[in-house]
Amino acid sequence: MELSAEAQKLAGEYAEITADPEYRKLSGIVRHSFTNTYDHSVRVALLSVKMAERLGMDPKCVVRAALLHDFCLIDYHVEDPDCDELYAFRHPKDAVVNSKKFGLTKAEEKAILSHMFPLGPIPTNKPGWIITAADKVVAVYEKMYGIRYIADFIRYGRRYGAA
Repeated sequence: MELSAEAQKLAGEYAEITADPEYRKLSGIVRHSFTNTYDHSVRVALLSVKMAERLGMDPKCVVRAALLHDFCLIDYHVEDPDCDELYAFRHPKDAVVNSKKFGLTKAEEKAILSHMFPLGPIPTNKPGWIITAADKVVAVYEKMYGIRYIADFIRYGRRYGAA
């Protein structure tokens, strides 16, 4: 599952984040079975910016927080014997810690910490609500794409969309 040209353009506009060597490591962490955490975060940012613009908001805070919402270098597919906290609760806190080097604002930090609602804290600002919604929509899209990919492969012996 590749990023759209529009998503790639957005990632390029925020290269201070997306080109960071630590952030680029997210490309190697599987997310929702059929993509990686880097691509997932860029998709969430793209949907978030569209939602922010529709609401008349300045999209910068929303895009930055969306790009950084899963900036956690832990692969949740691998059990961590040193951690007694579930990934769903742990990764927003890790993402904030890892994102500090980008000069997070309080609004961005709150949005990242609350993006797992209803499993985590309730969002207390508009960026938090936008990222929470966008994250859920993108996650479902990524899972459904993968299910269609597998079904098409089983049915036709080829990748979805391939001739």
